[in-house]
Amino acid sequence: LVRSVLSAIPTFALAVLRPPKLLFREIDKARRKFLWTQEDELTGGKCKVAWKQVCTPTEYGGLGIHDLQNFSRALRLGWLWLSWQTKDRPWKGSDLPCDKEDKALFDHATSVTLGNGITASFWQSPWITSPSLATLFPGLFKRSRGKNRCVDDALENDKWVLDMKIRPNENLIHSFIILWRALWAEAISLQPQVDDKISWHLHSAGVYSAKSAYKEQFSSLLKTDDKHLIWKTWAPGNLKVFFWLLLKNRLWCNDRLQCRGWENGYFCALCTRNLETSVHLFW
Repeated sequence: LVRSVLSAIPTFALAVLRPPKLLFREIDKARRKFLWTQEDELTGGKCKVAWKQVCTPTEYGGLGIHDLQNFSRALRLGWLWLSWQTKDRPWKGSDLPCDKEDKALFDHATSVTLGNGITASFWQSPWITSPSLATLFPGLFKRSRGKNRCVDDALENDKWVLDMKIRPNENLIHSFIILWRALWAEAISLQPQVDDKISWHLHSAGVYSAKSAYKEQFSSLLKTDDKHLIWKTWAPGNLKVFFWLLLKNRLWCNDRLQCRGWENGYFCALCTRNLETSVHLFW
């Protein structure tokens, strides 16, 4: 129910807005309470696993509940993708609900093949390298008066150079030379009859998907076998959660009760000789 209902309710709002962090905290509070205590009061001792770990995909050792901030970012990337794919949208040209982190992830997930250079942005599209030039040369981008120029317009008569407004005391000359040499070495040749193309390299079909964008945000984590050992096997859901907690060593055995200073019987109820731990009981 946490994944199918509570996490699904705000999906539309997350796709069209950039919600404040307070909203995420309130939704997470409701989801966390329902997961661990249902109707009872939620306290720290009843949260068996850290919420960040719970909101990690199952292949990375989590419970697979959506991290709403990452999920919201994955959904918002659809705006950037549609702004490329369709030029006749009524919202075309208006401000999109995407921040710098959204655009950085979009640049990481896409690559642009130049045609006529009319659609690709000189500074903000990954047309010559990934990430974009605005990310690689933030100082030059800040001083440019043509931040929204397309590649075709920027390269015509070196307008991107004329757009620069560098102060004498700024250490941007070195960055400018590096960029100028990189453009000169590429020997860029535009094709007036061919449109610019964008490809989404996180999906085999080369098209945007919120699922691939969401999972990419966890790519720095180590994968585990939990998905195949627990979640892909046939068993009731409550048993799967039990074995997941067992692998995380989060069952309330006497060893963990003792660490918290809570009342416990110390000895294993089966052998009455050793300290009761999850390893002792099951392994």
